[in-house]
Amino acid sequence: MEPHSPKRAINKDKTAETANKARQHEALARLSHHALQNSNLASVLDDAVSLVAETLQVPFCDVLEKIPGEPEFLLRAGFGWRDGYVGSAKVSAGRESQAGYTFQTGFEAIVDEAHEGSTFTPSQLLLEHGVVSGITVLVPGRERPYSVLGAHTATSRTFTQEDINFLQAVANVLANAVQHARNEEVIRQRESYFRGLLEFAPDGIAIVDAEGKIRLVNRELERQFGYSREELVGQGIEVLVPAQYRSLHSAQRNDFAKERRARPMGIGMELVGRRKDGSEFPVEISLSPMQTPEGMVVTAAVRDVTERKQAEAQIKKLNSQLEEALRRSDRLATTGRMAASIAHEINNPLESLTGAMFLLDTEALTPRQRELVSIAQQELNRLTYVTRQTLAPHREPASPVTVNVSELLDAACASFSHQLDKLRIKVVREYDREAHVSVYPGELRQVFTNLISNAIDAMSAGGRLDLQVHKLGTAVQIRVGDTGHGIAADSMPNIFQPFFTTKGENGLGVGLWISRKIIEKLGGNIEVTSLTSGDKKGTWFTITLTAGGRETQSDATAREHQIG
Repeated sequence: MEPHSPKRAINKDKTAETANKARQHEALARLSHHALQNSNLASVLDDAVSLVAETLQVPFCDVLEKIPGEPEFLLRAGFGWRDGYVGSAKVSAGRESQAGYTFQTGFEAIVDEAHEGSTFTPSQLLLEHGVVSGITVLVPGRERPYSVLGAHTATSRTFTQEDINFLQAVANVLANAVQHARNEEVIRQRESYFRGLLEFAPDGIAIVDAEGKIRLVNRELERQFGYSREELVGQGIEVLVPAQYRSLHSAQRNDFAKERRARPMGIGMELVGRRKDGSEFPVEISLSPMQTPEGMVVTAAVRDVTERKQAEAQIKKLNSQLEEALRRSDRLATTGRMAASIAHEINNPLESLTGAMFLLDTEALTPRQRELVSIAQQELNRLTYVTRQTLAPHREPASPVTVNVSELLDAACASFSHQLDKLRIKVVREYDREAHVSVYPGELRQVFTNLISNAIDAMSAGGRLDLQVHKLGTAVQIRVGDTGHGIAADSMPNIFQPFFTTKGENGLGVGLWISRKIIEKLGGNIEVTSLTSGDKKGTWFTITLTAGGRETQSDATAREHQIG
């Protein structure tokens, strides 16, 4: 046997060193590939501690992660430790520990053999597993260190510079993996935030690619159009456009692709969306282009403006009604001025007629002639009252008096006796003779006269005029009905409006309006019902007033003279 050769020993050491380097390079390549292909950080850490233990031929390997705000590490990943330690065991992060020193200084720390005079105080984790030697290196981070990577043995061992370099290389791979995982988490958070904003946006949102295909929608767009997102994703955006506008929409989409900028869609146009059920609704759409790694996409924000359009239509209607009311007001003012002028012109002739009637009343007359003079005197008194009221519309009248309603109604009817006889209209009375109200007699008689006149106009071919007075508790109900042609249903809502008439050129349209104003001023109300066909065809006006106390005949007579 040949004697031992130093040259052969050196060659053997170099061969072992080369094999060791190759093994380390292979391990690093495997770990780097795994880290690039796997976004699961826990899996990469587990693979790293296994590779370190296998490559450096150590029984223990660990990744100690600093617990935020605490002076301790957590055993985040490990190899060789007893069951239950990984994920729960904690180690001091103070500078007195080997791992703490590395974390705080950034330098590797090496312990060849644990003894009482060692620079570092061994942790409970190391003591429980009989660790004697070890090496720790820092796993750096972009803003702050992430963790410490360590390799340990239960026997005394001297770690080489190559061991340190390998372990640091692994730590660098882990640092990249950690940063990648953090970047992924930031992206996931931002994506979650973006999706949250998208999902709960008040407008419908659709993200469309360059080909016009829907890539993403939110719940509001689902609600607006009645589709589920599964039905929409992958479909052309034209599925949400009415069929008659689809070709135009495609052309507009192509124009937008040539000049991409955020802007409203269809400026100056009334845009319409089409729901799944085929119904359409007005919309406003805003378009925003966005460049992504997959290409250009467009975000379309769709707003349902149905309620706004309805509100605008209502405002337009109200404005139209206001304009009509102003026109009516102008007509009313003109009519008032004209009435005042006429009243002024006829006031002097009325005074002459009053004097003539007084002289006529002193003559010897037959009973029939005296009755006619009395009727003429009453009408003359009423006409005088009307002219005075017209000339002084704002003058506060005297206090109301209590009158017998049936007597006042008969007095109003008496002035139409000639017309009633001529048209063969039968008058049917149904009176509670004890019904009294406190009113201005001239005003209430004006209402009765207007209602009776309208009833006669509605019965040009004859019929029946119903006059009713009833006491209802503390109220008095007066009804004037006819069997005429009735009032059309579409005219009923406007029957008390000024200048509205069903008589054409034969009516001014202020009688019922004035009548309602008078009844309301007296604290009562007036209602109308009407039928244009059937056995009960005709119209009924119902007046309700508060019942008043009794008044002596002399008081009533005095009141009539005061009015006249």
